[in-house]
Amino acid sequence: MKSFIKMLRSKHLIKTIIFVVFVCSYHNSYSQQIGNGLENIITNFGDILYSGAYNGCNPTGGVPDSEHPWQHLLVLRHPNEANNYQLQIGTTFAENEKLFFRKIANNLNPKSPTWVELATRNSNMFNGNQTINGEIIWPLAQKNFSAAPREGVSPMSIRLWDNYNGGGPSSFGTLLEMYGRYGHMVSQLYFGGWDNSRIRYREAFYAQNQWNEWRYLLDSKNDIESSGNLHILGSGNHYISNGNLLIGQTSQTNSTYKLDVAGKIRTDEIVVNTSGADFVFEKNYKLRPLSEVETFIKQNKHLPDVAPAKEMQTNGVSMGDMQAKLLQKVEELTLYVIELKKENEQQKQQIEELNNKLKN
Repeated sequence: MKSFIKMLRSKHLIKTIIFVVFVCSYHNSYSQQIGNGLENIITNFGDILYSGAYNGCNPTGGVPDSEHPWQHLLVLRHPNEANNYQLQIGTTFAENEKLFFRKIANNLNPKSPTWVELATRNSNMFNGNQTINGEIIWPLAQKNFSAAPREGVSPMSIRLWDNYNGGGPSSFGTLLEMYGRYGHMVSQLYFGGWDNSRIRYREAFYAQNQWNEWRYLLDSKNDIESSGNLHILGSGNHYISNGNLLIGQTSQTNSTYKLDVAGKIRTDEIVVNTSGADFVFEKNYKLRPLSEVETFIKQNKHLPDVAPAKEMQTNGVSMGDMQAKLLQKVEELTLYVIELKKENEQQKQQIEELNNKLKN
């Protein structure tokens, strides 16, 4: 019995050993140390390489980074030795430096395609379109508003700055800065806080080492002052829904005038809405006797129903009302002329009758 149990224990031990060897063999076939655990030094990263880790000093086909002459290279090679399909990842020996990758798909010939930069903590360069499904976040940084143009921002870049009592156009705000070709145009858009949310703009052109003055951008909330000319080129209607339009002045004594011009106006035609004066020809219209008109003129030095000159100089003249008054006076003159004509004809008839009596 003891010998039988001893035999079973021996078989169990053998199975255990076989199982451990199998697991170790399986594990080692998929996870192996590369050589002695250290990189091999090579001179050409574009050569036909096996999977492994390599390095080189200024190697041919190395990554486009001059931070350090020595470079690392990690290679993954297709298991078929009849072709040269590689995935390469490379970088320099510099600490926390950029990462690059490239893929080689070729026959058994050396090849060195262009490296593609991976996103890392330092500056990166990408070729092609980039799609960002999310936000672009800049680090919190205070802009030095007394600095000369192009300081703190790189050519061909956009930078977002904060202003917290940092000497900007307002106490608090956000600055968007855009810099183009080296040494050329740099622009700033400033979004103010606690100053009615005004938007300002300034720039420095080529060879300018001083900022131009801040300018307010046109918005629908704040007053705008511009030293340039206003050009409205649209073909639609342009209107001012509220308030008055002043030309040649900044204030007016009488706010009832929608258009107030301090100066001369020249135009080809003016159309004024008026009621006319045809009421003069109505049967119930009472035409003043000329004697009464004469008395009024002697006393007041102006025509009846017409404002005196002093009042016109003080308050101006309503063109529509004045045209109507003048037309009224013309129509009254017409009626006076008609009456005078009738009187003349009666007098003429009486004279003729007297002449005939004298002849007889």
